[in-house]
Amino acid sequence: MKLEIANGTLRNYEPGSETELVLPPHVRRISSLAFHECTSLTSVTLPEGLELIGDLAFAGCEHLQELYIPDSVRHLGKAFCQRCTSLQTVTLPAGLEHIPEYAFRGCAALSDVILPEQLAVIGPEAFINCTSLEEITFPDTLRRIDNGAFRMCSSLASIRFPENLEIVGNAAFLGTKYADTGALVYAGAHILCGCEPDVVSVTVPEGVHTIADGTFWGCRHLKEIHLPSTLRHIGMTAFVECTSLREIVIPEGTETIGRNAFTECTRLRNVQIPTSVRYIGSNAFLGTAWNNAQGTEPVRVGSVLYRFFPDEDPDDVFEDMNEDDTLTSILSPAPEIPTGIRMLGAYAFDATDCETLTIPEGVEVIGECAFSECKQLREIHLPQSLTTIEKNAFSGCSSLRSVYIPDNVRYIGDVAFGYTGGLLEVSLPGKIGSIGGKAFRKGMTLHFRMPEEVLTMKLLRDWETSMEQRQHDESGCGLDEQSLLDFLATDDPVKRGKLYPWLRKPAYRRMGFLYMYHHFQDDPTFRAYVKRKTEHLAMEAIREDDAETLTALLVLEKPAPALTDRLIERTIDAGKPALQIILMNYKEHEGLYSDPFSVWKL
Repeated sequence: MKLEIANGTLRNYEPGSETELVLPPHVRRISSLAFHECTSLTSVTLPEGLELIGDLAFAGCEHLQELYIPDSVRHLGKAFCQRCTSLQTVTLPAGLEHIPEYAFRGCAALSDVILPEQLAVIGPEAFINCTSLEEITFPDTLRRIDNGAFRMCSSLASIRFPENLEIVGNAAFLGTKYADTGALVYAGAHILCGCEPDVVSVTVPEGVHTIADGTFWGCRHLKEIHLPSTLRHIGMTAFVECTSLREIVIPEGTETIGRNAFTECTRLRNVQIPTSVRYIGSNAFLGTAWNNAQGTEPVRVGSVLYRFFPDEDPDDVFEDMNEDDTLTSILSPAPEIPTGIRMLGAYAFDATDCETLTIPEGVEVIGECAFSECKQLREIHLPQSLTTIEKNAFSGCSSLRSVYIPDNVRYIGDVAFGYTGGLLEVSLPGKIGSIGGKAFRKGMTLHFRMPEEVLTMKLLRDWETSMEQRQHDESGCGLDEQSLLDFLATDDPVKRGKLYPWLRKPAYRRMGFLYMYHHFQDDPTFRAYVKRKTEHLAMEAIREDDAETLTALLVLEKPAPALTDRLIERTIDAGKPALQIILMNYKEHEGLYSDPFSVWKL
């Protein structure tokens, strides 16, 4: 047996004859693929203090029977336990909020899963083909079950749903005994999530507030449906290919219609949308007779400024386009946005020739590709009411130089400001919740506005797409990026202290260091970390020519004479005279010189 461990990270395991393994207590992270297809192991004891298990870490460990994951673990990687075909019982960390995609895919013997009390999200296909799973109880904190999460769990018959469940993804319970309980399948009392494919007429009962993603997908015989007054949300792909449906009356009070909700409902000619609708996803009515009867300019639908594309997918418009291509403007150079609009729909103003743009107060969402390829756009003014900027919203706006994101924005989608070669600076609210992958490019400067200060960071590479989502259309930021956003957003000093060591990439760690230094110097976790990492942090500051971090570090930790000399040597070798002067002044102020000329002997 051989364990390769470096700086607390178990990088690789070479099995011997052992079937049971106890990991050393100093292991804090398990790398991706560390135990991949170690078929001899039946038991692995993980140490308390473990923080991270990487992608596919235990995948294919066919004889592993039981796994207890300690409460210290904060992150589980994609497919970390998939195809552990003998795994019967798993205990997840009490504070875990997200079970990743494919986590237990194909764990055919898994019959007992203890879900954590803080769980909020179950990722795509997390438990697909867990054929021995008969029952499961979701905690009250659960808000989202993603696509195919329990698909083909053929023995699953008993499920306890939480009262406040908000989202159920497409085919989440397809192929389970639970899904065979009737013509309509419900996730708890308020979400309709499935239907028999041969249904002709449906009356959705009062009390249902959500029709989940893909609920009626492929119900080709469905001719009529009556929706309840309690309805608030129609999910993505909810009615795709309901080719016999001719009319839909969406009740007043409905707020959202998801992406591709009615795509390819080819006979759908009469659509009634209430004024309460404030969000319509891209291609929601693509391929319907109603859609094809509309024009090509944006029209008001509810409180959404929506744009129809008869007989074509708007994505095809940009399929073969290079970054330098110019499209012909189809709208006026200065588009006017009516009052009362809450969403600018997908592609609403793409390829417009306007140079400046002021979006009025009241707009909450800027949809997918809403202003993409507006190559003349030099200046935008966004309203304080804005909360969401969807993917590719301003991609290809190559004349933009700076953007101010208002305080209420909580989500920025993938590539939202991609292919904007001239964009140099973006000012962001410090408590933004999520930024999608590739939203900002290498070389851009991000300014995070905190209540007491502005924290500035220059991106040394693109805002990263996460490993967990890289193979999917809907990607997000990487683990380090999301840790930074969580760190800046939290007001809980304990959580903030625990998050700080997760800021491993240099730019993020320096930003976190300065934030903690200015406002939370007495935090014990922070102080202990800085004490351990003083030399590492100082060398990093020298490498990045970061005088502010180096100065703060000297005040906080007061390096010993030997370390100070090594740091001065490093500034000389790196050609950083300004930092060299800072260190020499520090040494003189602290009285660390043995004689007046000692510095020249380095």
